[in-house]
Amino acid sequence: MNRKSAPFLIVAVTTLIAALLAGWMVMIAVHQPWLGLEFDRAYQEKGLLIAAVSAKGPAADFKPGDVVVRIDDGNDLNIGLEPLDIIEEPDAVGTYAALENFFARQGMIYQILSGDRTYLTRLDGSRTAVDVALTRPLRDLPTAFWLQIGVGLACSMIGAFVWALRPQMAGARTLGVSSIALLASTYPSAIYLNRELTLADPLFFILNTVNPLGSLAFTVSLLIMFLVYPRRLLPPAVLWLIIFGFAIWWLLDTFRIGFAGPDLGRYLPTGLTALSAPIVAAVQYRAAKGKPHLQAALIWFGLSLILATVIFILLFVVPSLIGEPPLAPQAVSYALAILVYAGIALGIVRYQLFDLDRWAFRILFYVGGAMIFAALDVFLVSVVALDLLPAFSLALLIVALVYLPLRDLLAQLLMPTPNGRNVMFQNVVEIALTPERAQRDADWVKLLRTIYDPLSLAPSPEQHKPELAEEGQTLILPGYGFVTPLKLTLAHGGRKLFSRTDLELADELCAMLVHTSQSRHAFERGTTQERDRIARDTHDNIGAKLLSALHGTEPERKNAMIREALSELRDIINNPSGAHQSLEESLAELRLETVERLSASGLSLNWAVTGESLTGIAQDIVHALRSIIREGVTNTLRHAEASAMSISILLQDRNLCLTIADDGRGLHEQSSHRAGLGLDSINARVDTLGGSLETANCNPGFRMTVAIPVEQRQTS
Repeated sequence: MNRKSAPFLIVAVTTLIAALLAGWMVMIAVHQPWLGLEFDRAYQEKGLLIAAVSAKGPAADFKPGDVVVRIDDGNDLNIGLEPLDIIEEPDAVGTYAALENFFARQGMIYQILSGDRTYLTRLDGSRTAVDVALTRPLRDLPTAFWLQIGVGLACSMIGAFVWALRPQMAGARTLGVSSIALLASTYPSAIYLNRELTLADPLFFILNTVNPLGSLAFTVSLLIMFLVYPRRLLPPAVLWLIIFGFAIWWLLDTFRIGFAGPDLGRYLPTGLTALSAPIVAAVQYRAAKGKPHLQAALIWFGLSLILATVIFILLFVVPSLIGEPPLAPQAVSYALAILVYAGIALGIVRYQLFDLDRWAFRILFYVGGAMIFAALDVFLVSVVALDLLPAFSLALLIVALVYLPLRDLLAQLLMPTPNGRNVMFQNVVEIALTPERAQRDADWVKLLRTIYDPLSLAPSPEQHKPELAEEGQTLILPGYGFVTPLKLTLAHGGRKLFSRTDLELADELCAMLVHTSQSRHAFERGTTQERDRIARDTHDNIGAKLLSALHGTEPERKNAMIREALSELRDIINNPSGAHQSLEESLAELRLETVERLSASGLSLNWAVTGESLTGIAQDIVHALRSIIREGVTNTLRHAEASAMSISILLQDRNLCLTIADDGRGLHEQSSHRAGLGLDSINARVDTLGGSLETANCNPGFRMTVAIPVEQRQTS
């Protein structure tokens, strides 16, 4: 399992489990007695005021504005109804005694509604029989129910995804714990906060016990997270002591020990931890001085947490502590968690909080898209009552037309990627082709600042490839001898770490720089070599022919030699490898040319070609051999004062051996001349072909021997 697929699988499995739990909560919510009535929770007089009536519900005979004061089963069970019976959060009753009385009343109401027939008595005394439905329609579940389920599901996805990607990081682990705790808080409360009238007594008690545990664990885990991330502020023993202390507090509240009511047993510890977390976040911000990317992430995270905490305390904690009802529906408190986790998500994506790679955020998009599709499909089948195939198609269409474009828009806003790649690479090519090193360095720095906007940029020791260092705080780029190696610190003006995507782009830029620079150097070397070749060929071939024409006495022969020189000049310019002739053809022409040149000066020639077949010799060897013989003849005519010359060519064991000798003054007297361009150009040609050159004084005369390997140069 690779690095990218493992977190995706973990998040997908976690999301699936959270979704299955959500489905379980939905099943519990709908398998409750249903009257088809919506009561006004703000009504404080005797009985319960009906705010809305379902036209297809069991109590369709009632109308909005009716007040129900009593409920009975037609036998011995009956109870007068009070506004307290439909209170959203039972903890608001004030004392544990009142809470126990509330659960007892809920149990009796549930027992009456679960009977064969239920009778509702209005304020005017009229009594109506109602056949209560044993299940609540899915469409009757209010928006607040789905909001709480969605909050728990979304936050669990974010927490699981961070935990899965950084399982060894204490801050990531505590964030994962907080998401699980939030799930334990939102799911149970979604059922009892959005009940129609009642729940079974044991179920209601269990849900109301798990909910405060989840709420307290959520706020404590956020506090612990800021105590350990980015920097550990307290030793582990103290952290465990904090956790153990709040666990004892929850147990005391659960068993009704030491506190008069839920205000001190539940709201006080939750409020204290919720208020402490932003304070500790501020301490962490101060401790992150000199690390602007962490400070920027903590600002977003801390501000969202502070905003959510202040709203929660003002709307719920303060009213409870002074004995007043909450100032907003309880579901609002869970919607505040979206603020906190939105700050976390923004810190992760924009500033790489918890050092997550850019690709990781796509996991949330993919899993989120799958969950939205599944939810839409269920909604269309269960609520809208579409058939399976039309519901599936419509859900898929909505995801394709709405969610995917929105996902791309969010990705562009939250995860900006370098654009204008063609322009960037064009700039790299221009930098590599710049001849001056100082200008290349200046242009390279300018390009890097445009792309990455680093907080600082400084020279760095050379290395063989780009790499991330200091957990993504720095990006080190080699120079490869073309530019100065650099160390970039913190991207986007210090607001974020360098990511794997940044490193991949740096690899591409450096590869382009190296390739273009090497190509430029290869071109320059080729240009220099071609210039040297033309100089050698002009000296060896053209010079030899013009010299022969100069010393010739016959006008027609002079003109022929000049025409040959011009033809040779065109050949040198247009064909670097010379004419595509076999070695036998070239040597035959060269022998005739040499005889004529020597005869014009009164010299005789002994020409011998022996050994293996000369077919298939590469053109560069043919061209070089012709030039060497011409230069050798020219040297003899100019300096040797010889009467005879011999040229022998031997091909044996895939080695070509050329020997040129004369009977002139010899090497000793000619050294000042033969050390010039002639022998230098011959030596350069021989070196290029991997051969060897030997010269010797024959007393009298001069001998030059050239050996060239031809095994690897034979043409196909």
